[in-house]
Amino acid sequence: FEYPVKDKFIDLMIFKNKDKSNYDIMIEFKYIKKKEYKRSLLERLKNTGIEQLKEYVGLLDVSKLNLKKYLVIYVGSEIKVMEEVL
Repeated sequence: FEYPVKDKFIDLMIFKNKDKSNYDIMIEFKYIKKKEYKRSLLERLKNTGIEQLKEYVGLLDVSKLNLKKYLVIYVGSEIKVMEEVL
């Protein structure tokens, strides 16, 4: 489910469990239909996803988080992009 922050929604937010993890994780997902795939569309969605993650960070109180951010882009059922956003 999406995690609400102000008037936006983070696709997936996982908060660390002190015993099991050292990080809080934020993930933004994007999807392109296989028949609509173009490299230019992939790059545009990648840039949009990175900007969204940066915007979400600005809306959260990250002082208490040890945050890692990831962008995942699917083309059909295949993951084309899965990267940490610094």
